[in-house]
Amino acid sequence: QSIARQIGRVVFYGHTAAILVSKERAEKGLRGILDAIERYPGFRRSIRLFIVDGKAKDVLEAQPKLDQISIAAMLRMVRHTGITYDIPFGDFVAQTESETIEGALPIAGTVPPGGYSTEKKEAGSEVGGGQEGGGAGGKQSGSDSSKQSQEKIVHMGGVAVFREKKMVGTLEGQASNGFLLFKEQFHNRIYAFETDEFGDMSVIIRMLNVKPDVNIVKGRLQIRIKTVFSAGVVHVETAQDFTDKHIREKVTRVLAGELADAIKQAVTKAQSYGSDVFGFGGQLFRKNPKLWKQYRETWPELFSNAEVQSEASGTIIRTGIIRQSSS
Repeated sequence: QSIARQIGRVVFYGHTAAILVSKERAEKGLRGILDAIERYPGFRRSIRLFIVDGKAKDVLEAQPKLDQISIAAMLRMVRHTGITYDIPFGDFVAQTESETIEGALPIAGTVPPGGYSTEKKEAGSEVGGGQEGGGAGGKQSGSDSSKQSQEKIVHMGGVAVFREKKMVGTLEGQASNGFLLFKEQFHNRIYAFETDEFGDMSVIIRMLNVKPDVNIVKGRLQIRIKTVFSAGVVHVETAQDFTDKHIREKVTRVLAGELADAIKQAVTKAQSYGSDVFGFGGQLFRKNPKLWKQYRETWPELFSNAEVQSEASGTIIRTGIIRQSSS
């Protein structure tokens, strides 16, 4: 109604594709925001909710390279690239209302076209001046500042972790990848990582099956996660003879270790927040309802102190080699 008074139009939300909420606001709680969206009939439950690291306005004003508006670019990243968590608004609300799982949302932000390194360099110049700041204390004119703001692009990465509709932390880097792997959102997606044996390496995960199992032994929660995969090699930094069976087996072991470690890091990080965003509570409820009822009230503490084991196994189905090089 406040917007309608300013523009003299009836606001229609039926075409709304995404809603952005700042990290600062999310840390105070989303109860009022979620309630308002649910009550208004114009919003669809398929819309996306993003947590913004910074000002939501900056993301809306960012200039994507291939799309006219930033929201369109964000939705493409979510639906087609697998680099961040893909969850409709309705599913997130269901998570926040459930006793057996906590909610999680993707994180968005803005960076210069050069990436984080450029942003950090500019931030250092503004604060300290010096050589990179031109010795002027990093002062910038209004037009220069506005131009830099317009040149920023949207960056997606990280997962916001919630507990009772309030943001309590984030999963970044490998922990974020591990969360997406657990949710099986890397299916037919590129997974890139660093290795000691092969340098930088990229694979495309063709099949991913994650099976968690939970049990309570002597009052302590035990979590076992088994991951089965099949993948194709897209890129390795160092030259390898993939016609050698032992090399292919070594690649498989390295990838299995990477996937298992990433998932374990995600669970361990979530444990530090006391937020079961993986739904292990639901696993226990389905396996043993009576046992779940016994530990339901103390589940966050039980989850935080759980023993976690993660293992992975699989096969490399393609290496990209058509024939052995004559050289």
